[in-house]
Amino acid sequence: MRQESLSVRQVMQPEPITVPAECPVREVMEQMNRLRIGAVIVVNGAHELIGIFTERDLLRRVADADPGWRDAPVAGWMTPNPFTIAPDVGWDEAVALMDRNRVRHLPVVDGGRRVLGIVSTRTLMLRRAEDLNRLVENRTRALKQALDEIMSRDAELRYNLSAAGRFQTRLLLPHAPPDWPELRWGVHYAPLDHLGGDYYDVAQPGPDHLGFLIADASGHSIAAAMVAILSRTAFSEVSGSTISPGPCSRR
Repeated sequence: MRQESLSVRQVMQPEPITVPAECPVREVMEQMNRLRIGAVIVVNGAHELIGIFTERDLLRRVADADPGWRDAPVAGWMTPNPFTIAPDVGWDEAVALMDRNRVRHLPVVDGGRRVLGIVSTRTLMLRRAEDLNRLVENRTRALKQALDEIMSRDAELRYNLSAAGRFQTRLLLPHAPPDWPELRWGVHYAPLDHLGGDYYDVAQPGPDHLGFLIADASGHSIAAAMVAILSRTAFSEVSGSTISPGPCSRR
């Protein structure tokens, strides 16, 4: 599943804090401190972007500022005509633009430079992390569901193979050894898998002869079980009338 790229519109802060150009630096700083933000957008009367004032602007100018600078209009401290971005630009392009121009805030504007929002490196990273976490959770949930379905099918298959194995045992193996007074019998049958090609059989072609068949069809699968069933059928057809293994193997 391909992930759609985040757009600036999805990660921006809508309706950002804006101030007019004549607003004193003191008031701008008070708003930034109160709201714990790193930038405000400076607009004209038509709410069109004319600049941005950030913490960097303050640090860059305050050392050489004249006394009373706090009462100066923010227009003299802002960055005029800052870099901007459109709302439909992708997340990756926004990150590249901020990195290339070494800025941490981008005003989001429409075609007429009307302010729609603002994005910062911090919000971009946080939103990207949230989006990736959500993607991981969705993928994990999908994988768990697929695994549960596989495990369910596997359990059903194991049950069916076990049932087929029990049927195979009843079908292939002799229910009791032949009645031969001179011999005492002991048989232990332990196949590796529920269903496979392991089996044995006993035949008594005459009063003085016993025939034993111990077989292992290659593999441990349904195909091996079918070979075992066919072999047992062929053995039962001829073993009662011959003491030679040749006719049995040729069947």
